[in-house]
Amino acid sequence: MRKIIGLFTLLTLLLSQAILPSTAQAQQAPRVFVNGQLVGSQLLPFVHQSTLFVPIQLIEHLGFQVHLDPVKRSARLIQPGRFFVLKAGSKVISWKKEGMQISHEPIWQDNTLFVPRSLFGSLGVLMSYSAYTNEFKITANLNQLENLQIYPNKVYSRLVFRFSKQPVYTVQESDQRLIIDLKGIDPENLATLDTSFKDAALASIDLQKTGPGTARITINKAYPMPHKIYWLSDPDRLMVDLVRIFQEQKQSQVAPGINLESTYQGFDFGPVRYFALTISPQARVKLVPAVAGSERSFGKASVSQLSRKYGAIAAINASYFNREGYTLGLMMKDREFISSPIYGRTFLGIDQKQTPFVDDTSRSLSVFFTQEKHNLAFNAVNLPRQDQQLVLYTPHFGQRTGTSANDSFELQVQLDGTISAIGSNNMEIPEDGFVISAQGGASRWLRANAYEGMQALVFSKLWEQWANLNHAISGGPRLLKRGQVAVNSSEEKFQADIAIGRAPRTALGLKANGEIVMVVVDGRSSRSKGLTLIELAQLLKEKGAVEALNFDGGGSSAMVVKGRVVNSPSDGSERAVGSALLVMPE
Repeated sequence: MRKIIGLFTLLTLLLSQAILPSTAQAQQAPRVFVNGQLVGSQLLPFVHQSTLFVPIQLIEHLGFQVHLDPVKRSARLIQPGRFFVLKAGSKVISWKKEGMQISHEPIWQDNTLFVPRSLFGSLGVLMSYSAYTNEFKITANLNQLENLQIYPNKVYSRLVFRFSKQPVYTVQESDQRLIIDLKGIDPENLATLDTSFKDAALASIDLQKTGPGTARITINKAYPMPHKIYWLSDPDRLMVDLVRIFQEQKQSQVAPGINLESTYQGFDFGPVRYFALTISPQARVKLVPAVAGSERSFGKASVSQLSRKYGAIAAINASYFNREGYTLGLMMKDREFISSPIYGRTFLGIDQKQTPFVDDTSRSLSVFFTQEKHNLAFNAVNLPRQDQQLVLYTPHFGQRTGTSANDSFELQVQLDGTISAIGSNNMEIPEDGFVISAQGGASRWLRANAYEGMQALVFSKLWEQWANLNHAISGGPRLLKRGQVAVNSSEEKFQADIAIGRAPRTALGLKANGEIVMVVVDGRSSRSKGLTLIELAQLLKEKGAVEALNFDGGGSSAMVVKGRVVNSPSDGSERAVGSALLVMPE
């Protein structure tokens, strides 16, 4: 304390010999320089009773944090290891519970504190005033930002800012960026520092001179994530950790027995946002497929449109579909075949007691001609007929089959299996029946053997395995089987755009306790990278599922809860899809 008071006395003596501005000169406020740099401010120094008073904010350029208290008309000056309190109307400076005096009392004006020039001497700062140029000059030993480095790993990316001494700074923090304002820093070398780091967690680092003795570091994160800021000495370093591994969850009850969980999770490859809807066995709901279009046509609609149309509590997108909206894969609703299996892909089955299961099948429909005792297997149900195919068309397909006449033969059949009409192509599909359409070998057999009044009985071996099957919704590939990851993309013949890489995903899992979990994962954005099928399977396993399958994903992935889309579809808005899986009240 004696050393500080001695320095104060010496500086006061030196400064008392300086020439203060006259009354005439005081009409023009002096200019203030810090280390040769002009300080721009709306709050200008002034002379009062032959003493120069400056706004206390000027001291920030010298490496102090300034905290004003308008109620008490006081200010706190903070620096590592030092803490001062000044009050308007008092010459006493309190410092570490001790006191010393300055030459004149601070003045409260323009909603700030103006302090006499003698305070700078008390702080150990050299200054001078030129009456000729009306300039007030401060010379201070400013801190130096010497270098910065980045040290990434799977858990965090660490930014290290090395200084010549411990800096004074303030921080503005958010999930997306950090702004660090440095006080008492020499900003002249900032342009020489390399900030062109490439890192998955970091978008950019900007170094900006904000004034004489002040600078700003802006750290722009690549995506919202937690962070840590701390100080290490020997050498003096400001450390910023961008935390890459994290998990934030929000939960809400949708209805009794139905809970929605929103998760934002950081992985080493980036962030992922996903939504999980868990349905208890006690919930008074049922799962029902919804196919876009009408009873006499396929089509496309958004998940929210289908949810509102049928009054669903919640819904997710379901089966794959083509450009026209035709379902690709097994689809059955209320025991009615809407489309047939392809490549033995995995499907979600729901029996008449509303018990769900996950399995796979290549079993489709066949037709048995009783008089001829001949059986033909259908290649597809309710899909545009391809070469050499036998296709069954039900009223759901539309008014007519839309087939061409090339080597084509068609039978119009009533619900009891009686062939009521024969034609070549594009036959009308009866509301209470179906049409068998053939081309190639099947066409030639039908032309030689079929006749009106003949019995054509349509059946499926699905009923042999699942006699009580009520609904079936195709998806694939399988994700989990008996609690183990069992992704079989190649066996189910999925292309690379589905089988490989991270993408938005939709999936459903079944737990051993009877709970159902529906999951939608956002992707293809900086805020959510999406998941691979293996990662999706592991996520379902972590949620407790023992059986799980993938549904259509990408831009189709959507989850609707109480009429609201809760996720962020990668197209920027909902995509029109061919079908949805609805959670309906019983």
